[in-house]
Amino acid sequence: MCRPRLLARPTSNALTPCTQPLPTVPSPRLRLEFVFPAQPRIGPPQIAEPAPESDRPDVGTGVQHSSHTGTLAATRLRFVMERKSFRALTLALALFAVLGGIIAAAPVGLYTLGLSNVIGRPSPPASCHPTPTDRALLERTFRMSQPISIEPLSPWAYVKFILEDDSRDAAAGGVAATWLVAQHYNAQHLEDRRSIAWHLSGAALTIWITRHWSSDEVICAAVDRLRQSANSRPKS
Repeated sequence: MCRPRLLARPTSNALTPCTQPLPTVPSPRLRLEFVFPAQPRIGPPQIAEPAPESDRPDVGTGVQHSSHTGTLAATRLRFVMERKSFRALTLALALFAVLGGIIAAAPVGLYTLGLSNVIGRPSPPASCHPTPTDRALLERTFRMSQPISIEPLSPWAYVKFILEDDSRDAAAGGVAATWLVAQHYNAQHLEDRRSIAWHLSGAALTIWITRHWSSDEVICAAVDRLRQSANSRPKS
């Protein structure tokens, strides 16, 4: 319905904004005017589009988010621990490799160091033909239970011989005879005569002699050294 509005003065008899004219009360001073309020424009109904699936909240989002966060934390912690374990294992293997290399190279290094302290090299006997008496003298001196033999030694073989020493073994007699020759030469041909240098140079020269002299040459030189030592002792 139209809402009447009072006007102070009468105006023309034009129709009011109502869609249908209504009868007015004639009055010399007042006229009724009906004014309809503005009505909203009615259009077709609007249907809201569904939100994309990425924007839709999942059911139990809080529980799933908490579970997912815990899984990620556990995975990250496991990865960090595995990486630390791998680094520790790699470091241990590298350390063992370095130590193994040092241990393997130590005999050669000590051999070279000991040999560098020896001035010159001994020369083998010019002519040597050891007799059974010479061999028997060495076997009796070194208390051998079998015939003596001289075998070429390497720095590693010499270390093994020291660790597995058997004083009655044939090879042990050969090393002892060679050491006797090296000791006699080093008495006058060492740059450093301290105890450690003496033993290191003696072992190095012993290895060198077994590799550069024949077995007969070592036996002849060792027998000659024993006879010289026996002749130099004062007779009682």
